[in-house]
Amino acid sequence: MKGFRFLLAVVLFVGAVGTSSAEILYRAQYGEQTWWLLGTIHVGGEDTKLSSQARNAFSESERFWLELTPAELEKAGPLLFQHGFRNEKMSASVEPALWKQTEAALAEFEIAAAMLDNMKPWLFELMVTVQIAMAQGFDAEQGSEMQLLKWAEESGIEFEGLETAEEQIASLRSGAVESDTEFLTRLLDQIDQGALDTDNLAGMWIQGDLDGLTALILESMNEEQLDALLWRRNNAWMAQLKPLLNSDDSNSYFIAVGAGHLGADQGLLQLLTAEGVEITNYSSNAQR
Repeated sequence: MKGFRFLLAVVLFVGAVGTSSAEILYRAQYGEQTWWLLGTIHVGGEDTKLSSQARNAFSESERFWLELTPAELEKAGPLLFQHGFRNEKMSASVEPALWKQTEAALAEFEIAAAMLDNMKPWLFELMVTVQIAMAQGFDAEQGSEMQLLKWAEESGIEFEGLETAEEQIASLRSGAVESDTEFLTRLLDQIDQGALDTDNLAGMWIQGDLDGLTALILESMNEEQLDALLWRRNNAWMAQLKPLLNSDDSNSYFIAVGAGHLGADQGLLQLLTAEGVEITNYSSNAQR
């Protein structure tokens, strides 16, 4: 894949309620009907607790969606490993010098390259991204989804899913278009360029900077990857949600997906706008 920075953004954007206002949150109004869209960060720290505004939006809603239901989340791990391993070692398919460079670069983050050697590039990259985020103090238990699941458990709420684990992993797989040598070369280049600045990416989310995150994503991926990982999924989700649009419905609905799915011309916000929905920014940086 072209953009290791994007995969870092993907990982950041798949606890207790905070008192500060921190998140990317939008309200979509369609007549009397309200849709809340939370752009999530999948791993977090002390500064990524969801705000009271998000909690209020959650509490006033009648239906709730995540990318994956808890049951599908349980399936995701085994499927990742089912599809992400291969018989041939990556170290055997690249020049020895390149593999030694990779070992040295990953060792800086206390990651053993040998543990990833039988992974396909897309899973190799995903595992490196997760481990680096964890090494920098981020934790899935403090990500947005885990906070939302705790709220749901407290309230007896069940989430609906926008896709299955199999569909999500198929999207990851279809975005992988590089050779092993191309992949490792890019990985090393981006490590050298400081592309793994988790704090910076999380800071964008805390500040509600959807434009900044969207610009990063568009810069980091080619059109084929954007289509596989974002645009096709966004349009598939919108196809499920569109029949529910009803201007006479006074209920509220809550959707939480990775923040990368909200921005750009084929992001969920623009797709909703095209249906006549009025969008209001309730993010951390919003001026209302």
